[in-house]
Order: sequence, then structure tokens, then C-alpha cells
Amino acid sequence: MSHKSQLKNKHQVLKKTKKKLFRKRLPFYKKILLHPVSIFITIGIGVLIFGSVFISNADSYNVTATVQAPSLAIGAYIKYPLNGNQVHTSPLNISGTCPNKSYIELIRNGYPSGYANCSSQETFQILSDLSIGTNDLQVRSYNITNQRGPSTPSIRIAYSVISSSNSNSTIEVNNSPITSIGSISPIGTTKAPTTPLILGSTYHYRSFLSGNQFHWGIDLKGGNPPYVVTITWGDGQTSSLLIQNDPLFDITHDYQKPGNYSVIVSAVDSSGEKSTFQIPAVISKAIALIHATNNKTLVKAESLPNRINNDLNNWVWITWPTYGILILMMISFWLGEKEEYKIVFNKHRNYSKRIHHN
Repeated sequence: MSHKSQLKNKHQVLKKTKKKLFRKRLPFYKKILLHPVSIFITIGIGVLIFGSVFISNADSYNVTATVQAPSLAIGAYIKYPLNGNQVHTSPLNISGTCPNKSYIELIRNGYPSGYANCSSQETFQILSDLSIGTNDLQVRSYNITNQRGPSTPSIRIAYSVISSSNSNSTIEVNNSPITSIGSISPIGTTKAPTTPLILGSTYHYRSFLSGNQFHWGIDLKGGNPPYVVTITWGDGQTSSLLIQNDPLFDITHDYQKPGNYSVIVSAVDSSGEKSTFQIPAVISKAIALIHATNNKTLVKAESLPNRINNDLNNWVWITWPTYGILILMMISFWLGEKEEYKIVFNKHRNYSKRIHHN
């Protein structure tokens, strides 16, 4: 046999011996744990778990985007009263025409005096106070994303009170009869108000779910406290409030059915001064997830991102301990196998020397 063939056989024997020793000394599961691909996969799993924890514990942000509604092609017009009319009633129903899918703002003498939704018949009606003398009225239309429509001409009317010095009327306040003369009657005390009593609010289109609480802020200015406020909700129900000193207050109501309601807020102060303001209430149908538990029905509305976030929290905190145990096993196996590798390689080196010596 040639020298070249002898060297080739020796190398083959060494290679087989090395594999045999490695298989003999290392169990299969340890080989898997020490394999580079297995280590890479384990690290990748750790990165995914860490990312899941970061996402589940990150701050939650509500991102809203407004899709602009179609612009209004026409404006709103007052049909009653007519320009130049003289009226003797306050508050007065101001009515007219309006573009579909809009709400209307009534401006009286330069200030908002009430709001209403445009009906399906493209008409509106707003109950508004009037000032004695001249009243300039204008209506403005807005789409449901609060973009103003085309401007329309204003009208001017005159308001006066018809009184008769010979007509007596009797009213009761706190079960005490009070006799007044004429059609303008003081209620409560005869103290003159320091400033006119005015109700107001800043309105923008907003929809509430049926079964949830409708709420809106009302601003009350002037007059003499305390104030008695009466709210007509438009669904056949009314409420009363006693306001002592705070001119800013909230009105709340639970609507059970979806629809467009006209909310009329009326206030009277201790001097008998009155004010009225109208706002619309848009109530939409509630869509909820129904869960039955122990024959009890629970209404629960939960968004999909919140549900995924909750599931991630539950899953992550179960996975972390398992992953930690796996990492500790790999570290302990690596430390233990260092000595075994020394033994394997020493035997291989001694065996190589004997072969080469022979």
C-alpha cells in the first residue's frame, strides 16, 4: 500500500472517530441546544416576546381623523317671520328652509340665539328670545363636520309688548298669590335685574348613543340668582334645576331611542326675568357586543385593538417564565459541556498521535 493511501485511511479513521466520540459524549437534546441555528431561533423568539411586552405596555393613544362632509351648496333662509314684521311674542318660533344633512345656527343681534337640526323635509324651527325693539335675525347652515355653508340675507323685525293698564292678572309663586297689572308680570320679587338674563351655549355637531347619557354645557349670564331652569328634552320628559350662583352648568339626560330631539332650556331668575335657548340632541343607535354569563346579559363594547392588547398581556406573561427557563438551561448546558469538550478533544488528540506514530 502506498504512503498516500495510508494517509488517506488515517484521516478517514480520525474523522469517524471524532464523530463517534461526539455522538457518544453529547445527547441529542444537548446537540440541539448547542446548534447555531437553534441558538439563533431562540434569540429571535426572545426578541418577539420583548417586542410584545413593549407593545402591550406602551401608552395608548387615540388617533382620530376627520373626513370632511360634502360642502353645502345652498344656505338656510328664514321664512317666518318676514322681513319688517312686528311681533308681540317672545320667545318666538323662527322657522325656514335649510339644506339636507345640516344644522342651523340662529344669530340675533350679532349673538347666537339657538340651534336646530335640519329635518328630512329640509326645514328648521328654533325657539328664540327677542329683545324689545329691533331684532336682526340671520341663520347660518353647517354640515356635520361643522363647515359653514353659503351666507344668506338677514331680516329685521320689531318686538313690542302689548300691555293694558286696566287688566289685572294673578299668579302664584311658592303657593303665594301675587297680583300684577298688565301683561308684563314680575315673578317672585320686584327687584330689577342688574343685567339682562341670557342663556347660551357653543354648539358643534355631535352624536350620542341611545342608552348613554346626553350631556351639554349651558352658560347663564346676567339676572339675579337664584335661577330656576326647566329643560324640555323633546321625548316627552322635562327636568328642573335650581342654580344658585354658578352660571356654567351641565344638562344631562338618558335617551332610550335614537332620533333628533330639540332640547329647550328655559330659565327664570328671582326678578322674574326669563330666557330661552334651544339646542339639538342627535341620538344614534347603540351597537354593542352581548355576552351572556350565568343567565345575565351584559352589554360590553370593546374595541378590537383593546381586545388584542389584553390578549397579548395574558399571553406574554405566561411565555416569559418558559423562555427564561430555556435560556438558563442553555447556559447551564454550555458551562457543563466545556469540560466534556476538553475530554473529547484530548482523547481525539491522543488517538491521533497513536495513529500517526504507527
